[in-house]
Amino acid sequence: MRDKYLLPCSCGKKIPVETTMAGQSIQCSCGRTLDVPKLQGIRRLERFVETSDTPRKTSSRAGRALGIVLIGLIILAAGATHVWWTHSWRPVLPELNLAPWEMWLIWQRDLRQGVRFPEYVESPYMQDMKVYRMYLTFGYVIMGLGIVTIASGAVVALTGRRPDRRPAPRGTP
Repeated sequence: MRDKYLLPCSCGKKIPVETTMAGQSIQCSCGRTLDVPKLQGIRRLERFVETSDTPRKTSSRAGRALGIVLIGLIILAAGATHVWWTHSWRPVLPELNLAPWEMWLIWQRDLRQGVRFPEYVESPYMQDMKVYRMYLTFGYVIMGLGIVTIASGAVVALTGRRPDRRPAPRGTP
């Protein structure tokens, strides 16, 4: 954290300045232009003590990024909830209460004649599985959108960082 000092104006206000602003000119809210003294002169000024009731400026970009990440987390949670709910009603094959000899006969028939595929595809179980997969895919797509939203919030946060060092004002060695 940089040291801050209070630069007095003739209007009575004290403007906080940082040591990195040495030798520059700033403007008071009254309209006067004030010259910030060199580094040795700044250190003779009154120190600026930040109190808890002094509002701190937060970057609007950081707030935006946090909001985007929060929205992404909500979308991700909604998708995960949808997938969990979909898994809770997953179709189950109906129980075939057949005697072993009946299963043997069905197996022998299928070996001779082949599996009757259209009969299998049109079964209620397969229709339920189609709907189940559709709902599951929808939930995974929602989760993917949530992850993309979180990633875009992180990109907004990372591209919004500014370097801590300011370039030296012209005319100073």
